[in-house]
Amino acid sequence: MTLTDVLALVGAFTGSGALLWDVFKWFNSGAKLRLSASPNTILVGGGIHDNDRTKRISIEVTNVGHRKTTLVTLGFRCDTSLWSYLTGKGRLHFVVPRPEYAQQLPVLLDVGERWVGLVDQTEEIEAMIKNHRFFVTMTHSASAKPFSKRVSRC
Repeated sequence: MTLTDVLALVGAFTGSGALLWDVFKWFNSGAKLRLSASPNTILVGGGIHDNDRTKRISIEVTNVGHRKTTLVTLGFRCDTSLWSYLTGKGRLHFVVPRPEYAQQLPVLLDVGERWVGLVDQTEEIEAMIKNHRFFVTMTHSASAKPFSKRVSRC
């Protein structure tokens, strides 16, 4: 094997590696959102009445990607059986038009920014969290599919 063959192999490997790295960067670029949902949140301080013990679900969305995106809608999804979870059939969907203590949707979320909202945790929602698979869903402008996070049991 001559020096020219070795240099050709090195060039082929480095060129292929650079191409694969660019493909990897392209797939991982854009807006990436991290969602967390915490049930049983009770507000304290800040002018809140001490006798207000209403439980709420606290929802936080953080943009950890490389581009800004617009948060469009907040909702819930309840899968009443394993079949509905696996196939998407028989699901219950809910939309939250105005979350409490939050900037109203739609809202532009820049890189590194976060959005926080609260939703009353009614008895019906609490029963769904305990008895079924209950998810918080968020739609945004950078994806055609909503993303979701399961709400842990109360």
